Amino acid sequence: MDSIPFQTEGFTLERTDDKGYILDCMKGTILSSVNETERELNALWIQNTLMVVASNLKDPRNEAFILMHGNKRAGMLWLGRSNDQFTCEPIGYVLGVFIEEGFRRKGLGKELIASAEIWCKENGLLSLSLNVSATNTAARALYDGCGFSEQSVVMRKELYKK
Repeated sequence: MDSIPFQTEGFTLERTDDKGYILDCMKGTILSSVNETERELNALWIQNTLMVVASNLKDPRNEAFILMHGNKRAGMLWLGRSNDQFTCEPIGYVLGVFIEEGFRRKGLGKELIASAEIWCKENGLLSLSLNVSATNTAARALYDGCGFSEQSVVMRKELYKK
């Protein structure tokens, strides 16, 4: 699929192989999901996560799209095919959503999720899943507003003081 319909006038959502831009967007997404102290203490985790992202960009089950406003990049949507962790049914998976700073708070994130739903339907996938950091309140509000609900909760206990 070379593009996905996008309802907001003046914007297009086009398939891309620009791995550098997607990687930059994912870095922004990762950094926004942790606080400043965690960023400083977990620089290696962030670097390793970005290496996994770079590897996953090569996976043929995944497709990346750049949100364009004229000739200016406004954000990206990175989608993949996966299997539900409980039912094993094939599902769509939001690997990344990013809106450039100057385009935020205009409903574009919600529109990207709607485009992800279209992509899933056109690929014969019956549901859409994603992960979001518990502390990323802006993203959680977006996903709640798009009709997502919690399916599971990952819990963690720190065993060593940093």
